Amino acid sequence: MKTMRFFLLTALLAMMAGNATADEFKISDFSIAPGETKTVSIVLDNPTTDYIAFECWLRLPDGVRIVYDEDGYLAAVLNSTRAPRHELEVKEPEGDGVYHLLCYSSRNSVIKEKSGELISLTVKCDADATQGSYDGELYNLVFSDPNKVQVNFPDVSFAITIAGSTMPGDANGDGVVSVADVAEVVNYILQQPSDSFVIGAADMDGNGDVTIADALAIVDIILGRNN
Repeated sequence: MKTMRFFLLTALLAMMAGNATADEFKISDFSIAPGETKTVSIVLDNPTTDYIAFECWLRLPDGVRIVYDEDGYLAAVLNSTRAPRHELEVKEPEGDGVYHLLCYSSRNSVIKEKSGELISLTVKCDADATQGSYDGELYNLVFSDPNKVQVNFPDVSFAITIAGSTMPGDANGDGVVSVADVAEVVNYILQQPSDSFVIGAADMDGNGDVTIADALAIVDIILGRNN
């Protein structure tokens, strides 16, 4: 009898442990160049449980931040297919790269489907950010199921690599060197940089500043006179 009880208890604990770790809320590792803006996905895989709401905290390393949209809100958007009746609030209480995310539905609607992108974030790397590998984190993850029972997820770490462009002169980061890159440099000099400006690729002479000399160096690449 004791052996049977032990077996049943062990099996039950294994099932509980499996359910606790099956659902995931995560950001994949990504790389970004100084001055670059890109979209990053937060993914919810929840094969075991339906959820109606959640809140968590997101920490990004120094030099990487969520940008603000034209209306003055942090650029974080819910996937309308997975959460068509939900609202998302994202705030940076201390202005230090730590963000609070709150997702809810006034109708207690369930987040649809069981896997895939739930939130897209638009992030930017500062033009003077130091290259290297840094840690980001999603933590204090609390989800609510349809019965409003709270489910705690484990903290999740991810890596952010700040790396310079591999193509000198590719000032707009589109993978080719063209007249558009010269325009990017000119706009930067005129203090009107675009969101796609990559300062590391535009700084042709490597002196830490971008000037008309760098624009001329890019012209030389286009004309084949850079040898």
